[in-house]
Amino acid sequence: MFLACCEFLTLRGTKSVGILVVFSEIIHNIIDGIAIGVVFSSRKPTPIISTVIAIILHEIPKELADAGVLIHSNFGFWAILFWNSMSNIGAIFGAIIGLAVSEINKLSNFYLLSVTAGNFLYISLAQLIPILVHVKGKLINFLIFTGIFLGIGIMYLILLLE
Repeated sequence: MFLACCEFLTLRGTKSVGILVVFSEIIHNIIDGIAIGVVFSSRKPTPIISTVIAIILHEIPKELADAGVLIHSNFGFWAILFWNSMSNIGAIFGAIIGLAVSEINKLSNFYLLSVTAGNFLYISLAQLIPILVHVKGKLINFLIFTGIFLGIGIMYLILLLE
């Protein structure tokens, strides 16, 4: 009985790309959690609000894209729900790490946020921009790059407000 209800826990019959997405999401969510933990340790409302908003705004489309990859990788509905939830628990562990390290040594905040920002820049510049080169259509390219520059502008505006 128990095995029948937990059949979605097995990864039998799924494509390896889906399994890799789950593991990469765990790492990504740990890094998100570290950023949240570090800014919460600062106890300053503006960085906390801006970081939480930025992470929420990038998590929504990312989770939808991950669900699409998992569907394409032959994951069932309950398996997608379970493995996405498991990968999101990584953010809790990351927040605990970020809070603990930043409470032990305030100087470490600079290094933790630098590594986190570097990770986000790497993902956007080294992973996504080369894919955009292959996108056909002037309107689509215009919309994509408008979104990129809009995101940069919003982050600069948040920096000015802080």
